[in-house]
Amino acid sequence: MADGVDISKDLKLLARGPNNVGRTYQKILVNGFRFHTRQLESQRKTQNSGVLVNATTSSFSSTKDNNPILSDLAYYGILTNILELNYTEGRTVTLFECDWISKGKRLKQDEDGFTLANFKNVKPHPEPYVIATQVSQVFYVEDPLAEGWSVVVATSPRNEFMMDPVCDIEMYLQSTITSTTQMDNENEDIRWVREDDGDEILH
Repeated sequence: MADGVDISKDLKLLARGPNNVGRTYQKILVNGFRFHTRQLESQRKTQNSGVLVNATTSSFSSTKDNNPILSDLAYYGILTNILELNYTEGRTVTLFECDWISKGKRLKQDEDGFTLANFKNVKPHPEPYVIATQVSQVFYVEDPLAEGWSVVVATSPRNEFMMDPVCDIEMYLQSTITSTTQMDNENEDIRWVREDDGDEILH
């Protein structure tokens, strides 16, 4: 307790920082969406690396303005890496590392009201990470009439199929973020969330 305020056990564990060893993955299932990194996607016919984050930002009309205006801003991204940070007592946090665009010359609306995005030669974002549960999924459909531009298409979550037993209890503790009990088949209708063992990352 600090100044009469209770501090939760989870907050204390997070404040200590993650363990020195984490993991990276090439695929994951989050909130019913199946995501692949761009590298894995390059070896497949399907596309699952498109991400969308809707954020609320504040802006000022001038340097003397003390009344910020809140507005919604959509960040469109391409998933490049999946990081799992491990904390004490089995707590984990999953982060997505992405290339992002949010406004400016890389986004536009066509005459039919569709949003188009251009990721060609996009520079790395200074803040590339987002918590995995904050994202939804989009697809980028190449525009044959405009080189480098793709139409943004939103998608809905897939159904999740839970099966027993759960082999990895630490993964199960993060079941609100990811489900590790998905089946896989050749047509990719249903897929294991993490069919690789994960690559360790050292700090």
